[in-house]
Amino acid sequence: MSDKKKKGRTGEQEVVDLVKCPNCLSKLILLPESFPMYDVQCSRCLFRAQVKTVHSKPKASIFGAGWRILEKVLK
Repeated sequence: MSDKKKKGRTGEQEVVDLVKCPNCLSKLILLPESFPMYDVQCSRCLFRAQVKTVHSKPKASIFGAGWRILEKVLK
């Protein structure tokens, strides 16, 4: 596993350990590595999210996922 993948997986695990679902406050679970687009999912309401791991000083902007892909999936 590459260093970049290890850091990403560590970030995903940290989100699962520290963050509750924003919809129902239930536990988040990791999705399999091969799962398309999403990294974590709520164990109760099926909320899904993509985790972005950044290893730099905090900035004034928030990094986001690929909105073009998301728009196509939602259509």
